[in-house]
Parts: sequence; C-alpha cells; structure tokens
Amino acid sequence: MQSPEIVETAVGGVADEVLGEAVRAFGALRRDATLVSEHVEHTNAHRPPYAVSKMVIVLPSMPRQASEKLDLLALKRWGAAAS
Repeated sequence: MQSPEIVETAVGGVADEVLGEAVRAFGALRRDATLVSEHVEHTNAHRPPYAVSKMVIVLPSMPRQASEKLDLLALKRWGAAAS
C-alpha cells in the first residue's frame, strides 16, 4: 500500500536481548502528514509474523551519507535508542 503521506521508508534489524535481532521500521512522512495506524496494520497483515516490526520510528527525514546513500548505521542507532 502506498500513501502520499509517506515520503520514504526503510526496514532494518537492531540488536534484541531475546531474539538476537528485531525488525524496526523507519518512515519519513510529508510535513503535514499524520501517521495513521491503518498504514502499519495493513503492512503487518501482509507479512509473516517474524517479519513484522513491533515498532515504527517516524523521522523528519531519512539520514543520508555524504554520497546521498541511506545511512544504515544511523538508522541502527535510532532503532537501538528507541528500544
């Protein structure tokens, strides 16, 4: 499901004491957007249980490296800090 409110998304694993690694979803929304829980529910309904993110982290924008690539280490730090 695509929504005009969602600018960009990413999903990654972060360290988890119980599972070893847990799924974290990250999203950047339009400035005037409101995150509606049905976006998350719809996405999770179409995934196997092990791939469902228990937490969605909304960022003002996705972190980028100098090369404009997505900064995965920064996302991992955000995910770990939010745990």
